[in-house]
Amino acid sequence: MENTIESEGMHYEGNCIRPPPEAYSILLQVTLGCSHNKCAFCGTYKDKPFRIKDDDLILSDILFASKHMKRQDRIFLMDGDALIIPQKRLMWILGKNQGTSPLGETGRNVCQYKKHPDEISSRIG
Repeated sequence: MENTIESEGMHYEGNCIRPPPEAYSILLQVTLGCSHNKCAFCGTYKDKPFRIKDDDLILSDILFASKHMKRQDRIFLMDGDALIIPQKRLMWILGKNQGTSPLGETGRNVCQYKKHPDEISSRIG
């Protein structure tokens, strides 16, 4: 994974939704779609089957952002269900961001309630 090349740019798939409070955040697409995808009021991710993106692709985006997006000071983990990522892997992603750019908030969504509050609030270092 450490040999990942970041020169390709960010690897976004499908339409990306940037919440207004994240206007100046780096959008790091770590999942695609929504793991729940059954809300009657939401059709946002109906065309995207849910999956967690590959670590090599995520690392490539982190490296690209750290080199080319220095004005942004927050990171927004997206797509619809970023917090569904297993805690150990999520902490790996956040750890790769440490030192390259400040940690921002993650999306507020269904799976936040599936994680223990200690998992959501834990920080690295």
